[in-house]
Amino acid sequence: LSGAADLATSAAARLEADNLAVDILAAPAAPAGPSEGVSSNAGREWHYSISTGPSPDPAAMPDLVAVDIAVSLQPGGRVIARRSVVRGRGNPVVVQ
Repeated sequence: LSGAADLATSAAARLEADNLAVDILAAPAAPAGPSEGVSSNAGREWHYSISTGPSPDPAAMPDLVAVDIAVSLQPGGRVIARRSVVRGRGNPVVVQ
């Protein structure tokens, strides 16, 4: 039973990481820097951290940003799911 519960938890964590990756890719601009947050999905509270860095080849792709996502059940806890995406820097939206 423990193995089945672990599989369900890791599947839900991967789903949450995928959802965060889609949100990042659909946003008008890449995250400006590292961030952390909490979200709810599959009846659980998930803690996530997002970090940014240069593209895999900064000289050839200077307008791209690598974004790494880590999802856990508690702040600073064991990472259950990770996703990495590369996207354009984009232009931040200014709301007036």
